Amino acid sequence: MIKILPKLLLAVLFIPMTTISNAQDRIVAMVSQDGNLSFRVTVSEFYVQISQSGKITEYGALATGNISYDVNGRVDKIGSTNVSYDVYDRMEKIGSTNISYNVYGRVDQIGSTNISYSVNDKIDRIGSKNVSYSVYDKVDRIGFSNISYNVYGKVERISDSEGFIIFRNKSVALDE
Repeated sequence: MIKILPKLLLAVLFIPMTTISNAQDRIVAMVSQDGNLSFRVTVSEFYVQISQSGKITEYGALATGNISYDVNGRVDKIGSTNVSYDVYDRMEKIGSTNISYNVYGRVDQIGSTNISYSVNDKIDRIGSKNVSYSVYDKVDRIGFSNISYNVYGKVERISDSEGFIIFRNKSVALDE
């Protein structure tokens, strides 16, 4: 027993470091009162928010330092975090994290988070979470969590068993 104790203590000390180095991108779903959906993917130094149709609607980065712009007026540096764009004027990299797009111009990967779309051009999977929509084109399930609506088509209940859905009173920007 005494010989095992130092090995067990050493193993316990290294568990937190392993968890931190293998951390996944954090995904938060935002559902508006009208049932529109957007996702915020947070990586260590920044976040990107995408609409249910795969357009980047917002982004931000931890900033200590100057903000600089390129000749086209786009942000190209936030503090020490560089932002770069592809030939189609879409964001392709923030810091060391790549953002890629499918042939239809929708975001299909942010860092290690893969995103796929349904035949109706809406996100049907983000990371490990499946997304489904009702016949009225409103989100009704994300992962193991359910969203239900009242007779007026407004969100009435969110059963978020995984703790990652945020209700937004205002309508989510669809594709600004």
